[in-house]
Amino acid sequence: MKITRIEAIPVNVPLKKGLTTKTAHGEHIDSPYVIVKIHTDDGIIGLGEATLSPRWSGETQAGCLAAIDQLIGPVLVGKDPTQVHECRAAMNRVIKLNPFTKCAVEMALWDIAGKAVGKPVHQLLGGKVRSEIPIKLVIGAFDRENVKRLADHFSLLGREVSESENRNHRGRRFVPRRASPRNRRAGHADHDRLQLRLEFVRREIGAGEDGSAERDARRAADSARRSGRARRSPPQHVDPHHGR
Repeated sequence: MKITRIEAIPVNVPLKKGLTTKTAHGEHIDSPYVIVKIHTDDGIIGLGEATLSPRWSGETQAGCLAAIDQLIGPVLVGKDPTQVHECRAAMNRVIKLNPFTKCAVEMALWDIAGKAVGKPVHQLLGGKVRSEIPIKLVIGAFDRENVKRLADHFSLLGREVSESENRNHRGRRFVPRRASPRNRRAGHADHDRLQLRLEFVRREIGAGEDGSAERDARRAADSARRSGRARRSPPQHVDPHHGR
């Protein structure tokens, strides 16, 4: 089996109105993706997905498309897609970094490998290690009213999902991720919002199995509290020659 063509398709996915999120960088209202389709001479098509964000990996949607169309695609055409390590090495020779772009291509390669033998990919990698994965939803750095609205909405959603599943299963857990305390213009407001999130975690979910949910919320709240004190403290003189 040989790769005949690699197709990169840009997709922009808008978040539902009222369910967007917000950080110190601004409000997140849509998500740019690139869907990768690897075509083979056997007719098997592998699918992969790249989530692009310059602040995460330095990659953009346009850059991902260019990397695949101009560099990765040409070097992989004609290769056996089931030889994943060989294909990865070929990608690394023609372009450095770009981890999300390369991951999308590798995802499509593994998809082909699994389809070729009629098995899920986890069996090719030694077998699955879990049957379910907790889901996290983000409560952004909004004002107190919107934070409460989102917390109530996610709490209701979590209960509805849990009730619809078999009682013998744990159900899905909806845990707000750590919020960024980096919006320095409203330190006290940040602290209040983070405390509200922490109260929501305690009330509806409690700490995760590893304690991460409550710990992350508390750490973010403590950070916001410290940043508020730092803004109120007078600047201190630092001797540049100290310690020399």
